[in-house]
Parts: sequence; C-alpha cells; structure tokens
Amino acid sequence: MYRTSAEMFDFSCRLIIRALKKQNKTLVESYRKTLSALAGFDYTTEIFTTVLMELSETDSQTLEWTLNNFYDLETHLDLLEEVKDLICLTLSAQGFIPGEDFSADWTGKILVKESAYTCLEESLPPPYRSLLPKVVQLTDN
Repeated sequence: MYRTSAEMFDFSCRLIIRALKKQNKTLVESYRKTLSALAGFDYTTEIFTTVLMELSETDSQTLEWTLNNFYDLETHLDLLEEVKDLICLTLSAQGFIPGEDFSADWTGKILVKESAYTCLEESLPPPYRSLLPKVVQLTDN
C-alpha cells in the first residue's frame, strides 16, 4: 500500500489533520489510539508534533481548537515548552534581562513587557508567533 515509511507518515498526518479540521474530538481520539496501538507512542507523538506545526503555519483556527480541546496531548505540552524555551532564548539574545524584562508566573506563562512582546512578534518564525497568546502575557511591570 505504502512504498515508504515517509508515505505512511504523510498519510497519517493528513488523516489527523482532516479529523482535526472536522473538530470531532471522538474521531481524533479514535485515530490517535489506533495509530498508537499500531505504530507506537513515539511515532504518534511525532505525527502530532508535525500536525501541530503544520496547523500553526496553515490553519490557526484548527490549531486553536486543537490546543483548547487536546491540552492533555504530550505533543501539545512538548510544543508549548519548546516555544517557551525559544522565547526565553530569543529575548536573552536580544538583550532583554530575565526577571526584569520578562519572567514567568505560577501557571508557566511568560510575562513580558510590551517592548519584549514586540521583539518576539518581529523575531519569531510564523509557526511560533501564532502560539504567543498561549504562552505569553503582557505585563505593565
């Protein structure tokens, strides 16, 4: 059926994306469980990571629905941690000072001054930029 594992990977991604676009949580869960049983947890995590990155570039509405409805996905948590790490590295590289220009609150959101937020909007690649509202909050301090 599939000549290469890359074809299978691509098919799996397209299948998950179609299910997410339908915003049918039961269908997505069914695909996720089946994929996990057939190919394993790590493979399924790679699929969902790829899907989330693609959605962040192509379909922000479906991405938003996914992040709001599948906050328990390990992939989702890993992706948000990756974005937080990139934000901290970007701000530090641009000369912003941790604890002064940006910090974190008890929920894990990164609190930033307006100048730092503007820097992030200009510096981060589009896939990460679209996730800023999930991990960053503007602060007056």
